[in-house]
Amino acid sequence: MEDNLQQLREQILNLNNSEEFKQLSRYYKKKSFFNILGISRKETIHSYFLHWLLSPDESHELNDFALRKLLELIVLVKNKLQFQNEQLQFPVNLEDTIICGGYKLDRITCEREYATGQSDRLDLLLSFDFHSEQTDKSLNIILENKVKSKEGKEQTIRYYKYGESLGGETVYLFLSPLSNSDYEALTHPVCECRQFIGLNYQYLVDYVLEPCLSECTVSDAKVFIEEYLRTLSQPSLQFDDFDGGEIIMAVSSRERDLLLSFWENNKDLLTAALNALADNPELEQEERNRIRESLQAVSKSSNQTEEIRGWIRSLLREAKERGDEHIDINAGDIVRKKLQSNYQKSSMVCSAMKSIMHNNYEVLESPPSGFGSGLTIRYFLQEE
Repeated sequence: MEDNLQQLREQILNLNNSEEFKQLSRYYKKKSFFNILGISRKETIHSYFLHWLLSPDESHELNDFALRKLLELIVLVKNKLQFQNEQLQFPVNLEDTIICGGYKLDRITCEREYATGQSDRLDLLLSFDFHSEQTDKSLNIILENKVKSKEGKEQTIRYYKYGESLGGETVYLFLSPLSNSDYEALTHPVCECRQFIGLNYQYLVDYVLEPCLSECTVSDAKVFIEEYLRTLSQPSLQFDDFDGGEIIMAVSSRERDLLLSFWENNKDLLTAALNALADNPELEQEERNRIRESLQAVSKSSNQTEEIRGWIRSLLREAKERGDEHIDINAGDIVRKKLQSNYQKSSMVCSAMKSIMHNNYEVLESPPSGFGSGLTIRYFLQEE
């Protein structure tokens, strides 16, 4: 018993002294100005930010970059995640042009709280002309943003009917803070109208916000984007009740890497802490049951992640035995060969690949999020 206690003390000290813990502590102790004002989960605030980012003439000086990234994200989601929804609205003949970038946008307008003439107000209405060698179109994007509230009765159906009355073609987006696991399991949006394309904040971060942060050269605007990213990732349990911020809406790629590394290096201790919570009689039984369910899910995921690591290590060992100087490993190849093309497991594969990286590696290709089937890492096999 005393040996176990001493081991526990050492694990806690190692955790407190780890670089990941120090960085994460600094990150989460610092409130964003949205959190300070108690407005981090107010839907109108998120609409304000997206209006600023998507408006080409704003202070970020990104011109139409954010809108282009949004269009790319829509094409990705439509074809990768929601291809079974035949009712969603998007001009098919524009998809390849958007991905390749051979087009021009002009006459871009972005309206917030746009009145439809009835009692409804659209969170965001984007209108612009799309020009390419193949086509010239007028496009509209109606974006409905939900954080905590539910859709009003037939709200998106009314929005769809209004969008059809506009000139040109209209694309409908329903943005919500679903986790990636829940979001990627959807075949249809979580709103009533099936013509909408569902988005979540994590994909918005990975494919729009972080590319914008990298592209932005205006220091004040970069700070604003960074503060917004911090707002999305902070669970706000330490903030006032009116903030209602227990929802983690999304995390940045750097934060995700830190958290995964923190988990891998302290898994035993963190699991022991969760087990203690699950047995804490001061907690409600329902809460303890949720913790136990989480522990079971974590245990299952950890076992499969370790199995994937074993596959990767065997590839490294075989390549080294052949005398190869390096080996390139692609996450999608592992998903296809070992996981029956279950692409919902791509993040797990990427985590396994990153967790066994050492000083002699090079990331050859990475999706914006850092977690996707496109991740390719070159492992150098020479002796250190």
